[in-house]
Amino acid sequence: MKILHLVRQIADERALSTVTAQSRNHDVAVVLLQDAVLTPLEFPGTTYACREDVEARGAGLGLELVDYRRIVQLIGEYEKVVSW
Repeated sequence: MKILHLVRQIADERALSTVTAQSRNHDVAVVLLQDAVLTPLEFPGTTYACREDVEARGAGLGLELVDYRRIVQLIGEYEKVVSW
């Protein structure tokens, strides 16, 4: 199953543990939004960061940046979406 996690809070350990567990058996991706673009956590699988939130916070995580249009496309591509 393809699962997309939308993470909004910095250092969300619960989200990290869930993503880690699900990544063992599923195709998992994470989109970091809002303050989560400042997170020091490393998520397994593909991790994206919202371009607008990275620019607003002056963050530079070295992740693939996506705009809101691409985030909407990703939501449509995944079977399940979890928002944290």
